Amino acid sequence: MIELKNVSKFYNDNNIVTVGLKNVSLKLNKGEFVAITGDSGSGKSTLLNVISSIDIYDEGEILYYGNETFYFNQNDSDTFRKNNVSFIFQKYNIVDSYTVLENVMLPLLIKGKSEEEAKAEALEIIKRVGLEHRAYNKGTKLSGGEKQRCVIARALATDAPILACDEPTGNLDKKTSAEIINLIREVSKDKLVLIVTHDYDSIKDICTRKIKLSDGEIVEDITLTEGIEEERKELVLEDTKPTKQTLFKLAFLNLRSTPKKTIFSTLVFTFVACLFLLLSLFMVKVSYEENYTYSDSYGIVSEDRAIIYADNHESLDMTKLQPILEDYEYYENAFYEEQVFYVDVSSYGSVDVAVTFHAMDYELINGTDELQAGEFVLVVPNDSYYWYGAFTVGDTISTTPWQYFGETSIDIGTLVGIGTSNEINKMYLVGKPDSKLINMSINNAVQWLYSSEETGLSEMPTGWVSNAEKTEIWAPASFKDKALDLQFNLKNLYGVSYDFDIKYTDDVSEPCLIMGTEFVEGGIAPDFGGVKEISVYTDNIKKLTKNVTALGYDVSIPSMVENQSGASLIVLYLLTIVIVMALVIMFFISFVILQRVYLTKTKDYSIFRTLGLVSTDLKKILNIEVLATTVMAMFAGAILTNVIIIAGKLDLYKYVSVSMMLVYTLTMLVFGVATAYRLNKKIFKFSVYQALKEGGE
Repeated sequence: MIELKNVSKFYNDNNIVTVGLKNVSLKLNKGEFVAITGDSGSGKSTLLNVISSIDIYDEGEILYYGNETFYFNQNDSDTFRKNNVSFIFQKYNIVDSYTVLENVMLPLLIKGKSEEEAKAEALEIIKRVGLEHRAYNKGTKLSGGEKQRCVIARALATDAPILACDEPTGNLDKKTSAEIINLIREVSKDKLVLIVTHDYDSIKDICTRKIKLSDGEIVEDITLTEGIEEERKELVLEDTKPTKQTLFKLAFLNLRSTPKKTIFSTLVFTFVACLFLLLSLFMVKVSYEENYTYSDSYGIVSEDRAIIYADNHESLDMTKLQPILEDYEYYENAFYEEQVFYVDVSSYGSVDVAVTFHAMDYELINGTDELQAGEFVLVVPNDSYYWYGAFTVGDTISTTPWQYFGETSIDIGTLVGIGTSNEINKMYLVGKPDSKLINMSINNAVQWLYSSEETGLSEMPTGWVSNAEKTEIWAPASFKDKALDLQFNLKNLYGVSYDFDIKYTDDVSEPCLIMGTEFVEGGIAPDFGGVKEISVYTDNIKKLTKNVTALGYDVSIPSMVENQSGASLIVLYLLTIVIVMALVIMFFISFVILQRVYLTKTKDYSIFRTLGLVSTDLKKILNIEVLATTVMAMFAGAILTNVIIIAGKLDLYKYVSVSMMLVYTLTMLVFGVATAYRLNKKIFKFSVYQALKEGGE
């Protein structure tokens, strides 16, 4: 069955070479119960380890059924053990975090059996060794004798022709030792049993052969009963691989059965994820601020706002734009959002205010923002917070058309709330679309016209026409002779002016401004003969811009006026370097921490290997564990980042994008893969024997 030919094993410890075995030759046959004895350090365990292929040998040859094994690689050795060797160790070597049932199911799952089959068979075996009452207890809850029974049950589940026992009663009392030896004898019929012992007398009655070693050499080999010598046969290293589903189950069982280690590992990854996300957001923020600035020409500078216009100032073709705009909030000819007019609030006099019906993002300081028609919230820029004390909720808001020269004021609503926002650079009244609105931008121009000393006029002409079909500008005929620029400028949102024809008259009783009734009573803007521009609010500015520019129109974004300073690129490059360096440092620090955690699981992984799980499959399990931890940490990192942003009141949400989250996800996955790769190299560079030794220390 097994033949050793001049087998030697050497150990190298800090360049000091010691002999484990020296020119050992012997034959072992089926049915033998072999006691391997000798003093401490004589080579007993070394002989058992090289025979059972959990350690390599350096010289000679070991034949199994006449087949050479010196060429075995790591996977060959693992596959050989799976089909040919069962183990019972002095230190038990059960997976302490698993239950008895899970420990016994393990070799069955590794051999490719389904979970249902493995469970049913394992329960029968557990009953056979008298441990059914502890089937669902974890290894940490078992006594020494119970652990050894669990190991014997696992060996039975392996059902291999060779049973290797390394001082199986070394940690047990005399009574329990006798029970375990009898149990081993019962379950080992027709097997080759190799039992290393320091107490030969306790097993001499059941042994068929005694081998004694000293300084790595056989000094005594006594055969009491001959074994069955088998003919040479081909050694087939066929790996009955566990399914991918089984590998995933084992990986998640490892995570679930060691909750403290899993939580700690997740926290390490979460710290990396959170730090990376915050650094990235700050980088984008600084880069954005370096590359773009807010335009002073706009009142509303929220980053979800865009203005569509034609470069030639022609009217926009709404039949083309409507399919694009139907999913967005938009306003046609929304010039009022940029034009300042004067309102009276209580007794505090007139202040410059603009109007919007857009649901502006602001922080309510006082009052309510549940608006009815004719109700407004006054929103001031964050840097103009001092205006807050100048207004009182409940005040009537009124405005005075300049052509009445202060004689008549028009109430446009009630102030029901006050708030602040960082999306604006002037004060705004936020109302409902059916609120009254006087667009005083035109009136401002008229006021300038009549307050100019060059006109020679001392008072405003009287009269008001409210039924005009369109907005017109009138001026005295004498103005024609004045060297005055009477081109009326209604500033458009992108800094271009619309020119209105000026009508001149000798009848100064004609009103200087004629407005349509609809406009006075709450219309959005005068009739310009079409839609000249559209103010759009969307969370996907890039998509909108792409679709609109494809139609030949231009898009202006108030929050994204390009900064021409060359320093922005330098800042961006420096920040990128800083983040990359931070990631590299985080990788090594976290890997050192994670390595310490996973090295404590080396023993468990090594037990998997003694049961025949090949290294490639075991590496897959470790990869799944690490990547599952990484994915959990990705979500936890995102949540923690949100908590930090909210608690710290950091203005970072607007820099979050789909592309950033993709980069975040990809980076964390690469980080997890790299960590798993390095852990695999660290954990699986040793033989099974070395790994068991490392894990047990």
